[in-house]
Amino acid sequence: MRARLVVAVPVGCAFAAATYAMLLARATIQGADFTYPWLAARAVLHGQSPYAIPTTALPFGGGFLYPWPASLLGVPFVWMDVRIAGAFMVGLTMGLAAFLVCREHRWRLFMFLSGPAFMIASSVQWGGLVIATAFVPVLGSISAATKPSTLAALAYQRRWSDVVRACVAGLAILGLSIAIAPHWPGDWIRKARASPVGHQYVVPLFTWTGAPILLALTRWRRREARLLVCLAVVPQTTFLYDQFLVFLVPETRVEMLAAVTLSLCVLVAPYYINFDRTNTVTLIRSYVPLINFGLYWPALIMILCRPNEA
Repeated sequence: MRARLVVAVPVGCAFAAATYAMLLARATIQGADFTYPWLAARAVLHGQSPYAIPTTALPFGGGFLYPWPASLLGVPFVWMDVRIAGAFMVGLTMGLAAFLVCREHRWRLFMFLSGPAFMIASSVQWGGLVIATAFVPVLGSISAATKPSTLAALAYQRRWSDVVRACVAGLAILGLSIAIAPHWPGDWIRKARASPVGHQYVVPLFTWTGAPILLALTRWRRREARLLVCLAVVPQTTFLYDQFLVFLVPETRVEMLAAVTLSLCVLVAPYYINFDRTNTVTLIRSYVPLINFGLYWPALIMILCRPNEA
């Protein structure tokens, strides 16, 4: 454990410092995506609805579109400045992820040099917590409030009992949130339907370049195959951070280095391709082939080269 801490602490500190530096460089976006649960937590602590936060107070508009329990994730950080809080959150969750992934192989730490890892720091996302859920399933009861990709992390488990415990804990949190704020499910649905941001999500499996991912089901006994299919079927953005779980598929150092290299190509490719940037929804859908060819397909090929054995 001490050896893993020696690795995880520097990783967490590096991500916290990088996140804070990027937020300072782009002062107009406040704490980027973490601004939403941070403001929601402040609203809840003041007895207000997180869905009543003015759009003008948010860096990207759209309103608070997460389930109500997601607002509780910002509670430990409300006493901090939003930029410091965002940097601390990223450092903490990525450090935890590093502590867990190097339990099996140290070369798995290369995933923290990938395109999705960079975007998690840049956008101030919970990707590290989702990775941690793959190793500590009960964390899924927390991260499910912010990321649908948590379902893929649960598909990575070897034992049904771990999945059941995570689901029971999640239902308990859901029930407690409804007891505290009985009207939030209706408020959340109305807010999500009225927001244009909802059209920014895509399901990779339901695209012509993503349909081949279903071939991973021919290796259904393997947990990384189940993870890949479940990840490809949940709604997600194409800004890379939602695809961080793909890096649990590589089983050798060479596979990991290949996956990281391709992800960095996907990261820089939009700067060299002439996309239509006048419409955000169109732009996001234009990125789908990049995500599929650069992240999902390499993972699929790795899986298909393995026997259908647990």
